Formats: sequence, structure tokens, C-alpha cells
Amino acid sequence: MKKKLIEFNKIKNGIYYDINSCDWNDIINKSKNGLLLGELGHQQNNQVMLTNISHIVKNIQLYQDGIVGDIQILDTQNGKILKELVNNGFKINYSARYNGNVDSNGKIIDAKILSFDAMQVPYDILEIRNQKIKKIKKLINEKRFN
Repeated sequence: MKKKLIEFNKIKNGIYYDINSCDWNDIINKSKNGLLLGELGHQQNNQVMLTNISHIVKNIQLYQDGIVGDIQILDTQNGKILKELVNNGFKINYSARYNGNVDSNGKIIDAKILSFDAMQVPYDILEIRNQKIKKIKKLINEKRFN
């Protein structure tokens, strides 16, 4: 599945990337060679742990407004969890894990992307809960009037 991985010049969690934030050719080449692995959730270290792998990012393309890549979910333990979450309606973002610096304006500079980790979109739980509540209310109203 094709996903937007980074949007340039858009502040997210107080930081942002632009087209000059890092050497994009490095991750483009890794993605072409099947070497850009991703984990389920962000880890606190600067290594991609093979025991946590859930997906591979392939075919990264660079655009003026960001980068896009193909996500291939693997048949690993964490890949199965990720696939189950996606199949059950959870929206997943792919967040860059990097080594680098952030300037005083929140711009990431001199970054080296390590992985794009699968992360749950924070509002998803509330959205799914609200959809379920609407369905329940609808059923109650239907039974009430029947």
C-alpha cells in the first residue's frame, strides 16, 4: 500500500522536515534494495531490531511536498499484529525514526533516517469509539420505534 511518509514544511509534534533535512537518496536507495525495514511502534534506540520488524518500505519517491513509499507488511509476529490492526479499521501512520538535530525553529537538520515505524494515529481510538456509539444509538432508536 502506498503511503505518504513525510510531508515537508508541516509541523508535527513540534518538528518538521524540508527537502534539505537529510540525504533522501540514502533512503531511496535502501527502499529500492529492500533494506528499509520498519518496526511496530517507535523504539528508544538508534538501531532497527530484527525482532521488532513488521514491514518493509519500498519504492520511496521524493516530491516537492514530501516523500511517498510502498509499505509491505511482513509475515513476522509484529507484521501479523500490524495487519490485524489495519484489517480492523485502525489508521496507521508511518513515523520517521532518525539520527540528527533539530534547530531552534523545530526544523530537522542533518538527519539520517533509520526507519519508518508503524504508529497508531492518536485520534483513531476516539473515532472508532464514536462510530460504534453512533451505531449503538441507531440500533436503540430502531428498536425503540419498532
